[in-house]
Amino acid sequence: MTKKPALWIGLAVLAVASAAFSWRYFTRAFPLLSLDIRMDRQDALAGGRALATTEQLGPPEYRDAASFSLDETVQTFVELEGGGKPAFNALVVDRLFSPYRWRVRHFKEREQREVTFAFAADGSPSGFVETLKEDEPGAALAEAAARSIAESAAARAWHVDLAPFKTVEHSQEQRIGGRVDHAFVYELPDRRLGEGRYRLRLGVDGDKLTEVTYFIKIPDAFNRRYDNMRSANTAIGIGGSLAFLVLYGVGGIAVGLFFLMRDRWVIWRQPVFWGALVALAQTAATINEWPLAWMQYDTALSTRAFVAQQAALALTNLLVNVVLFSLSFMAAETLTRRAFPHHPQLWRLWKRDVANSREVLGRTMAGYLLVSVFIGYEVALYFVATTSLGWWTPSEALFNPDVLAAYVPWFSAVAKSFQAGFWEESMFRAVPIAGAALIGDRFGNRRLWIVAAFIVQAAIFGAGHAPYPTQPAYARPVELVIPSIGFGLLYLVFGLLPGIILHFAFDAFWFAMPIFASSAAGIRVQQAMVVAAIFVPLWVVLARRVQAGRWIDLPASEFNAAWRPAPAVAKDATQRAAPAAASLAPSIARGIVIGGVLAAVAWIAIVASLPAQRHSLRASRTDAAAAARAALAFAHLGSNWRFLPTPDEGGGPNERFVWKTAGRATYESLLGTYLSLPGWTVFVRTFQGDVAERAENWTAHIDRDGVVQRVSHVLPESRPGATLDVADAKEIARRTLVERFHIDAASLKDVSAAPSKLPERTDWTIIFSDASRSLPQGELRLAVRIAGDEVADAHRFVYIPEDWERAERNAQTVASIVRVAGGLLTAVLILAGVIAAIISWSRRQYAVLTFLAVFGVCLVLSAIRVANSFPAMMAGLATSQPLQLQLAILLGTSIVGLTLFAAGLGLIAGASPVWSAATGSLESRTAIKIGIALGALAAAARALSALVGSGLTGPVWPSYAGAGTFVPFLASAVGPVITMLTRVVVLVFASVSANWITAGWTRRRALAAILLWLVGGLLGTPGSPENLVLWIVSAALVGALLVAMYVGVLRHDVSALPFGVAVMTLTGTLREGWARPYPGALAGAIVAVVAMGAVAYWWFRALRQKLLISR
Repeated sequence: MTKKPALWIGLAVLAVASAAFSWRYFTRAFPLLSLDIRMDRQDALAGGRALATTEQLGPPEYRDAASFSLDETVQTFVELEGGGKPAFNALVVDRLFSPYRWRVRHFKEREQREVTFAFAADGSPSGFVETLKEDEPGAALAEAAARSIAESAAARAWHVDLAPFKTVEHSQEQRIGGRVDHAFVYELPDRRLGEGRYRLRLGVDGDKLTEVTYFIKIPDAFNRRYDNMRSANTAIGIGGSLAFLVLYGVGGIAVGLFFLMRDRWVIWRQPVFWGALVALAQTAATINEWPLAWMQYDTALSTRAFVAQQAALALTNLLVNVVLFSLSFMAAETLTRRAFPHHPQLWRLWKRDVANSREVLGRTMAGYLLVSVFIGYEVALYFVATTSLGWWTPSEALFNPDVLAAYVPWFSAVAKSFQAGFWEESMFRAVPIAGAALIGDRFGNRRLWIVAAFIVQAAIFGAGHAPYPTQPAYARPVELVIPSIGFGLLYLVFGLLPGIILHFAFDAFWFAMPIFASSAAGIRVQQAMVVAAIFVPLWVVLARRVQAGRWIDLPASEFNAAWRPAPAVAKDATQRAAPAAASLAPSIARGIVIGGVLAAVAWIAIVASLPAQRHSLRASRTDAAAAARAALAFAHLGSNWRFLPTPDEGGGPNERFVWKTAGRATYESLLGTYLSLPGWTVFVRTFQGDVAERAENWTAHIDRDGVVQRVSHVLPESRPGATLDVADAKEIARRTLVERFHIDAASLKDVSAAPSKLPERTDWTIIFSDASRSLPQGELRLAVRIAGDEVADAHRFVYIPEDWERAERNAQTVASIVRVAGGLLTAVLILAGVIAAIISWSRRQYAVLTFLAVFGVCLVLSAIRVANSFPAMMAGLATSQPLQLQLAILLGTSIVGLTLFAAGLGLIAGASPVWSAATGSLESRTAIKIGIALGALAAAARALSALVGSGLTGPVWPSYAGAGTFVPFLASAVGPVITMLTRVVVLVFASVSANWITAGWTRRRALAAILLWLVGGLLGTPGSPENLVLWIVSAALVGALLVAMYVGVLRHDVSALPFGVAVMTLTGTLREGWARPYPGALAGAIVAVVAMGAVAYWWFRALRQKLLISR
């Protein structure tokens, strides 16, 4: 850092001038809302308790939580199409509807009954919603009596003035317990926000008022227009993320560290320390905001399941962040140390006799002084852009009381800023610029490469912030060009420290603003802690100055130019001898083979006993599309309409409910009527024309023989139509059900009738129960949807009782936690394997040909699978977004994702022969026989687990997804081979990791056994862990089987593993193919079996080549 006083004087003057400018023009650049917040969190909680007691609302014993929130959808609509920012400001001060409001929730674990109160910012009650159990006793009132209760109770307790309102909707529903619930919707006829309408909903359950809700009815057309508008922001963000992943992740971290490791330039301890510290700070911030999490708590779950769910997410984020930040800091510092010898050594900046240097002090102070300059730039840019260029950014309120909901409010703001400053400067500045400098050193034109890196890093940094809610879509990328260049210049000249401090302090300014806008009790302590934390880097420098007693010039030994890698350790150049043959007693080998034969017989018996459903699709994807075209010929759809068939799968929640509660006989009797059989759903959509009109679509449901069973129609909200009363709507619904399903009209019992008042018509949804048949639990129901006077849909379904549905939701949540754990374990294994493989390759101990073979095969097969699945992906696209943009995103993400997936598996595969060289080698035929036997044992264990689980989770259905591809045969043939390759890579790495941990099973055996047990249990157990106890038992047994396989065989010769994995995988493939779910499934399964055998043999040969050393 230069010592010229003129520079420091100029910088200080610029900082003061920028601060003054920002202070004067801040509110003109960023429109701020003036909120009269007279209620704090404790007042909100107290207000909720008082209302609960006075009005007898919610559970008698409860837990409460509170949050101050903004209805962002309403804000966006009003500011863009409902009158602009002045209209939204007027809405904020209007007592009729409060976009900012306190919400107080009273709830109890496993209880359906709960209540949420709403309070305006000034503390006045503005509504509530109480949820009762569906079978709770109550009155069955007529509409008039219910309306009288609703209006009188709302006026008495909630001061609702209904004089200016008119009724627009009334719906009612007959509950299972006999109670009738009513909902009344009112509208202000003479006040609107553009196409938005002020509305009020009153709910009466039985004879009790259960809802008072003011809301703005936002037209669907706006939501579609906004989604279309935002798609450009999303696309820019995804493009930036892909570029970041490829250029910085692969190019900077993977490739950069690979070459630097070869030259022994990598320092790993300090970046891992700082990476773990930053990751822990983010996890601590999540825990710090725990009180707000209870607003999202699903009371169907136990509190333990909810806490476990949140803990699993936090742990996942922690592990991902530790790896991400550690590798990022490692690459940034190592590349910088190699590329810029004039920079101080980053990891020594706060050391004694370094931090007290004038160079470190200057860099620290420069970071702080530039904060006001960058804030001034933001103010100036948005002042010009919003007043002259028409840019839109949402209005801001400086004060957000939710910030104070955290245990330690200041910590979250500082922790988020700490991560942003340290990581973003490392990845967005150091990695690309230092990497470009090194490329320039290697190929020439260093300055040109650095200039190109400046452009790239500015583009990627801006694109990464494009998804923010601003318009035009390029607003944030353009805004960040100059800051990106400024950060880049700081790094180029002075290193990472000033940029990190500037970025950290700048973000902390914004994140902590609500704390400084608050006047709550005790807030001064929080404000002081924010200031103290922001200046921690300066405190360190000053502390080191006090320790040393003087300022010094930074010694030459502390610059990057003085750093030298440790000398290489001489290695014995003699060729390593082949490992001795593995010793496995012949009796043990024979026992394993005999066990495999018995397991194969057991597998056949178990599979034959599975309650498998065999309903083949006879109609192809083309047949389904043709049937839908014929059914919709009356609509005269043009060439711009697309017919997008997707196959229907079996075994949904309704099927599980009937299977569990009514038994197999009832289940099978309802298939094809109230329970769906596999068939086709053909989505008929257009991606052309007005985005609001593109909401119109048809959906044709085709049975397995290609016969149309049902056609539904969705119209745009603005389409004109009839306005029927409830009697006419019910008459149309009854007549439709009798004609379509040949049901006796006398057996139709009213359940609910719900209208939807639209600008030019009224839609109805009418639901009846079928009294001709009954179930032990639940009901058989029929629903008709009427758009105007057009019957838009009619279908049959099984109604699931609330108690059962909540129990199922709890089980599914627990199952999702287990699935997340399994996915996380797989990701950790693959990532650890990739890192270990890169290290092995950098040490020139690598089988390059094996890497290329596996990479190429995985890439080709994965590309075939994705291309073949294009029809299914096409059916999932949104008509509210540009088609070409969505296809471009699909193409880009697929290319990058498939390449990284194939590269990851290939990297581990290339190192596997070298890693397995330490193990012995069984005789080839013996190894193959044992491998096949182990696969049979694993297949039998998995089949047994599936059989036991089917008794609780329902019948076993094959997958019909392949039918929706271009070539179903390929889907059945390619998918299992990719699965097998992935399993082999993961299990080979797990096995060699166990070898490394135990040093040949001589130490730390328990640790290795736990690792293998987790891998086998979490990844090898089939079925869903809905019944957790049963699943844990099955997982324990499967995991123990893998441990036994390792101890008995794999630690002696891991080359037996590919045949074992192949047999385990092909048994499942054959079972799926034998069910013949669609034409080509069996033939594809047979081809997959042959291919897996060939792949297994190739893997077997590759793992037995013990001395593959790459040069």
